[in-house]
Amino acid sequence: MFKQILVPMDGSDHARAALDLAIELADGDAQVNVLGALDAEALMQAPFNAAIDDESLAAYQRYVDAQLAHVPEAHRGTAVARYGEPAATVCAAAQEGGADVVVMSTHGLGAKGGYALGSVALKVLQNAPCPVLMRRID
Repeated sequence: MFKQILVPMDGSDHARAALDLAIELADGDAQVNVLGALDAEALMQAPFNAAIDDESLAAYQRYVDAQLAHVPEAHRGTAVARYGEPAATVCAAAQEGGADVVVMSTHGLGAKGGYALGSVALKVLQNAPCPVLMRRID
């Protein structure tokens, strides 16, 4: 059904659940690709006040590599960490990689109760160049 599946990862359990769903969807020669988008602007603000450097990106790359390792080898695509606003980065990666579908959770690390979709999920849903499959969080 899908050849290229893109899964954005933000470190949340919700994103990991979306990865599990993507793995279930992968059949035939489908590839599951994992993307981590580091929002440099957000990281430089309180409460994080994090330095934006090569080590930050390298650490995030190690995280997305570890997530990709959960994908069965037959369906293992690529793992990429990038700096950028998360929704725009996901949409750009979907376009560049020829994604057939983006699989993500309705909410991520910034999950707030009472909203049907988180802000990143809503932006991806509105702007992605392909269908977006949302895994609802409970």
